[in-house]
Amino acid sequence: MKSLSLTGLLLATLAGSTAVALPLVDQTGNLLSNGNFESGSTTPTNSGSGVSTFSSLTGWNQYSNTGPVTSTWAGAPVVEGDHSARITGNTNDGLYQYNGGYTGTYTLSAWVYALSGSAHLVLAWNSGSTTAIGSSSTLTGQWEYLSVTATMNGSLGGPVLYGASNNADFYIDGVWINAGSTSSSPMDPGTGFNPNAISTDVPEPASAALLLGGLGLLARRRTRR
Repeated sequence: MKSLSLTGLLLATLAGSTAVALPLVDQTGNLLSNGNFESGSTTPTNSGSGVSTFSSLTGWNQYSNTGPVTSTWAGAPVVEGDHSARITGNTNDGLYQYNGGYTGTYTLSAWVYALSGSAHLVLAWNSGSTTAIGSSSTLTGQWEYLSVTATMNGSLGGPVLYGASNNADFYIDGVWINAGSTSSSPMDPGTGFNPNAISTDVPEPASAALLLGGLGLLARRRTRR
């Protein structure tokens, strides 16, 4: 009976460590459609260099300059809600969302979780021929906040979420754009928002093995007693 209860404890612990939904952030003031990636397709989208196509994330297209690129509607890690976008590709491969309404100064911000390589945010106009590129991410294995500000002329353009290096593999969430030279995002770290304070990842196999081993030792000690 003791062995069964320990097994149950292990399963409950692992089940509690799987991806969980975080509270949704109010999107009022965000000029993007589906900036929090709460709508998408479970089928990954792959495309080659020079190809523009709908991505797996509703409202977003994907494009590859150096290709190929893959977009995935991911369940973890997340910044808010229960989905993020995962982008795999090379330099300047990723997602974009264009319209003709950006006239004046705008600020784009997002949280990036790089597994490899790096990412950056871009504001583009003149159908993408003119761009303002923000600084690249520098961290891996944790969320990093990025932003970029530019003055746009109302031509076709908008936010671009790109890899900043070859072999870029990163999650992105909490994408926000607003008028002005500073972000009004409620997910700006200046508000105290910190997604690194909450883990929503599935446990690593090594962690699960350590937990199982510890429970096994506990079972043997109880048996000896």
